[in-house]
Amino acid sequence: VYEEHYRRYSLEFGNTIEGFFTDEHRFGNVSSYEATLGKVQMVLPFSNSLLKHLSDSWGEDFRPYLPCLWYDAGTITSKIRFTYMDVVSKLYSQNYTNQIGNWCREHNVKFIGHVIEDNGAHARLGYGSGHFFRSLKGQDYSGYDVVYQIWPGRSSGKFTTALGYLDADFFYWGISKMASSDGHIDPCKNGITFCEIFGAYGWQEGLKLMKWLTDHVCVRGANFIIPHAFSPKYPDPDCPPHFYARGANPQWRYFHIWAQYTNRLCHLLTGGKHIAPVAILYHAEAEWAGDYEPFEKVVKVLTQFQVDCDVVPIDTFMEGEPLVRIESESIIINKEKYGALIIPYAQYLPYMFINQIIEFAEKGVKIIFMRQFPQGSSTKSYSFSNILEELRSSKNIFCCSYDELIENLKYYNIYDIETTSFEKDLRSFHYQHEDGTIYFFTNESLTTSIDTVVTFPFESQPYAYDAMEGKCYKLNYENRNECTNVELFLEPYESIFIIFSNSIPENLPFKPLAKNMKTVAVLDGEWKISIADINEYPNFRLQPHIKSLGNLARPGFLPNFSGVIRYEKEFIVEELDFHNGRILLDFGELYESLEVWLNEKQVRVKICPPYRLDVTKIIQIGINKLIVEVTNTLSKKLGNNVFDRAMPQEPSGLIGPVRLQLITD
Repeated sequence: VYEEHYRRYSLEFGNTIEGFFTDEHRFGNVSSYEATLGKVQMVLPFSNSLLKHLSDSWGEDFRPYLPCLWYDAGTITSKIRFTYMDVVSKLYSQNYTNQIGNWCREHNVKFIGHVIEDNGAHARLGYGSGHFFRSLKGQDYSGYDVVYQIWPGRSSGKFTTALGYLDADFFYWGISKMASSDGHIDPCKNGITFCEIFGAYGWQEGLKLMKWLTDHVCVRGANFIIPHAFSPKYPDPDCPPHFYARGANPQWRYFHIWAQYTNRLCHLLTGGKHIAPVAILYHAEAEWAGDYEPFEKVVKVLTQFQVDCDVVPIDTFMEGEPLVRIESESIIINKEKYGALIIPYAQYLPYMFINQIIEFAEKGVKIIFMRQFPQGSSTKSYSFSNILEELRSSKNIFCCSYDELIENLKYYNIYDIETTSFEKDLRSFHYQHEDGTIYFFTNESLTTSIDTVVTFPFESQPYAYDAMEGKCYKLNYENRNECTNVELFLEPYESIFIIFSNSIPENLPFKPLAKNMKTVAVLDGEWKISIADINEYPNFRLQPHIKSLGNLARPGFLPNFSGVIRYEKEFIVEELDFHNGRILLDFGELYESLEVWLNEKQVRVKICPPYRLDVTKIIQIGINKLIVEVTNTLSKKLGNNVFDRAMPQEPSGLIGPVRLQLITD
């Protein structure tokens, strides 16, 4: 395929043709996410040369040990299975991604793509490629796929879906951090991690969920977003939503707002250096050999306390200088600097790796084993008891429970920021540019605001940047004891950059915060309500039987309508006495895109909550004419499909309450 493209279009390589994308490559020996040796009876990947590679790695003829790949033969079984997985995953990397990647670079194009990471398959056979980091060697970007798998609030456990089960712990806490870590630690990736995202969520996925998902992956390090998909067919049953859909998607006219927001995020999170105090060991080698706990279990604890991290494979630690070195009691990998290495529980680990981390500890690096030390080596060794004693006797190596982890990290000053309150839904990402430091914060709760003070470990002058609005704001902060304390308030769906720079914009306003607002009027009573299909817009049809706000997807109203719902109302303002304050219109709950005109002037479009607009310069004494357009998704019209049927459907229209609010600066 690659060579045939080059034969026909060689003059376009490196300009029109930027590169090639490989999608969901895998071993494919069995159709399963759970294809772990000894746990699933299956045929295994093999080749004419594999036995020689296995024997070379094992140090003797491997053939007598082959039954151990299927059947337990005692303590040697873990070593046999580790050796097989170690060899086949390296051959996969060498003969597939590295070979194609080298060919692409020799022909002046890039090579990107992603494997099937789902439900932990990234470390297994079957749907997996054996070892996530090895399978992406040779690519120019790190990459992964989010298809129907990450949902607000679904952060633990397993869920049954129309497409099979979802391991929420892996998808919510693991996949994004694993992929972005590869972008950070591999110099060939240049800090870039792409995410193919939005596919198979069904037509119910609108710009609101897309914004939440974008925040979710970007605050975990993704900085190159590939939206799935722009299908040339409509209606196309293949993994909707489709964003244009030949003009049928009612939210397409607002798609550019999401795109502009996403481009701002990716711009600010590219070209600099990610800052994280902790590295977590990638668990593939532990899983191959015996009992283990996945890396995402550690990530979850750290993330809920705003302690960022990278996931790092054994291969990287064993590579040595110049990629890996120890400075000032920290591990330096590429541009990253980690004060501690956390090792998820592993029954067995390779002997040489254990020996390596002892050397790290001798140079001052803190090595934390979760729950207990390994019980043995997954490779041939004859002195494990001796090396285990070295682990136990080192002052910089210790075991730790999950409940004690954050306390231990803070005791050794291995963390970045702190909050005055426990904020399990607050996410943070620290990024360093040449001209300043930025922190990206998001609120992943759909119901609860975050109201806290963040302490940064240096004194400086910060300001805020709202990438959705494209505006900068002043912050309430205090410099004290070589730290900067900043007030942070984020409503559901909100995100913010806090920027520390030598160049700060002048005369910035404070951002209006919901906690400081006072309701001065509620716009209740009757409304004029009309609707327009997207192909009819802006020609609306009056709905004389509907005169109040509420869910229009209810039976007897408009349960099958997809398009634009217009609400019109006049209200009277008797006086405008707000001095230095501002007047805002708060629309409460609605589904799901909002566009507003007041007194024949367009106010703004909002694609997600909070649905609140500043109308200070437009509102007037006397009669005010308000027009509100709410655009829902195609799920009401096309919801009878395998994706939408499996999910609870949201309401349609403006629910309210609609309120005039006053805020004083």
